Amino acid sequence: MNISTKSEEHFTLLSMTYINDKSQEKKTVHNYSSDESLLKQSKLQIISEVSIDLFLETFKLSKVLISLNFLKTMLLLGPRKSLVHVFVNRKKSLSL
Repeated sequence: MNISTKSEEHFTLLSMTYINDKSQEKKTVHNYSSDESLLKQSKLQIISEVSIDLFLETFKLSKVLISLNFLKTMLLLGPRKSLVHVFVNRKKSLSL
């Protein structure tokens, strides 16, 4: 019997700020919680200034938990080349 231990990183997308190309207006969309104190308490990694296309491609390849409503909202936000500021919560999990 062979047991291998593998450590994987899981990401939970918490919040994203969308910047409209034309008006430069910022909109923030929250995935799981709109409680900013929770965002501040979490260990956040900030990924900034990525296009929505690149964002989707990158996170499709990694283990990210994104609610469907959040994804729909993100896709409806506007031009695909718009920039996003993404906050993710990093968690390490152990799988046997």
